[in-house]
Amino acid sequence: MLICVVDVEDLEDIANLQGYIERSECVVIYCSEGYFKSKNCMIELRASVMLGKHIQPIIDLDSGRGGLTQDEVCNQLLAADAHYEKWGFVDGPCGAELSAKLFERK
Repeated sequence: MLICVVDVEDLEDIANLQGYIERSECVVIYCSEGYFKSKNCMIELRASVMLGKHIQPIIDLDSGRGGLTQDEVCNQLLAADAHYEKWGFVDGPCGAELSAKLFERK
């Protein structure tokens, strides 16, 4: 049985993002402007990588909808490293590793 959790609609406790990822088999990431600048979104992505989840990135090349190219995603992930301290991320994957995991499957 496949259960889908849409983070903006189905989360009952935003403080338990990692718990939702733990219970998921696959995580779909819509790579959009703002996603990689959001602490909560980065918690989802980092937890997905740390827990070895299958990650399916969705690339939308229409910038009018907030879409990003793969290069733009990689650049935003590297830029997000500068926010880790203020977000309270002590250890775990950083931008380069997140980018590699996000795009490891073609």
